[in-house]
Amino acid sequence: MLNNEIKFISQFADLIEEHPVPIKKVVPNWYKELTNHIYSSKILHATVKQCQPVLDSVTMGYAILSPVDFMFIKTTDPKENTFQLDVIPSIRNSETSAADDDGMNKMNVGITDHANEQISKSMVYPNEIPMALKFLNPWMIKTPPGYSCLFTSPFNTEKRDFRLVTGIVDTDIYENYVNFPFFLTDWDSSKGQKKMLKKGEPICLVFPFKRDNWKMNIVKDDSLAEKVQIFNFKTISSSFQAYKNKIWKKKNYK
Repeated sequence: MLNNEIKFISQFADLIEEHPVPIKKVVPNWYKELTNHIYSSKILHATVKQCQPVLDSVTMGYAILSPVDFMFIKTTDPKENTFQLDVIPSIRNSETSAADDDGMNKMNVGITDHANEQISKSMVYPNEIPMALKFLNPWMIKTPPGYSCLFTSPFNTEKRDFRLVTGIVDTDIYENYVNFPFFLTDWDSSKGQKKMLKKGEPICLVFPFKRDNWKMNIVKDDSLAEKVQIFNFKTISSSFQAYKNKIWKKKNYK
């Protein structure tokens, strides 16, 4: 029974071709192409495709897709040890908010940049360009009272061209666009100045969850090893799909 509803709202929903979708609609190709079992040393082994936690990770939640093609162009000056990063469609500077010619500004579609002073250098991974960028998201997201959303990068995917700054928004109250700060993975521009993010590619995963109050407790259990051994004997060790058949619960994100 489906009791909860997440709404993706846009004034231009009829003009935007790439609507948010359940994550199961954009399962990574490697997962779809992987076989369920392999033989190794003449023994049949289950692949990661038989792992229900991995299945959940690529089928739970929702994905926001890139509404347009983005091209990142990096021009390096080896003499000065500097570079320039350009984005097509053109980057919209957060200070000037310069509008483009095709209405993308009104639709809240594009990429902005922030002053680097707004971030900590510790946030930038060694393989990333040290620039604070942000995807503009054309969708306002609404959840039922008491529910928030976790926003994070696509994971378990082949492409790792960017990394979102993971964040949580109380989307039952927040009535505005949720935009996504990110860092672009660096690349050797001598082998090609351009990097593409294609229209329809996932740029953000959305996981709605109920806000609850929690407390933690550290428990010493002298019989834990025995309990784990009994549990494994009765369940996990019985077959390849013991977790799926005896423990796993189906999750619905439609």
